[in-house]
Amino acid sequence: MKIAVASTGSHVARHFALCESFHIYMVYGGKIMKETDIPNPGLRPAMLPEFLEKQKVNAVICGGLGGRTEELCREKGIATQAGVIGDTRTAALDYLKKLRNDGALEENINTACIQDELI
Repeated sequence: MKIAVASTGSHVARHFALCESFHIYMVYGGKIMKETDIPNPGLRPAMLPEFLEKQKVNAVICGGLGGRTEELCREKGIATQAGVIGDTRTAALDYLKKLRNDGALEENINTACIQDELI
């Protein structure tokens, strides 16, 4: 699973499309295994879901998100969580905790299958 947190510095950005970058957290077995940072390409808000889909992102966390952009994310199979403030890593961990509590997080995986993605 890949979680993208719209960010300004190390904090969740107030608005999805106006963020400086996306902190990408790669999650395996319910744990963050790798972190990367992708600069915001400066696309119109409606084009960002396609950009994130190409990055194989499964979920987006941000402070604010327009209704049309949220709909486009859903169409691309990207879950959204808006209204979040604070540190990006904490936001990702809280999201994972919520998934775990909801029974929606796959924690038993074959780690041999993920080695190429971690490089």
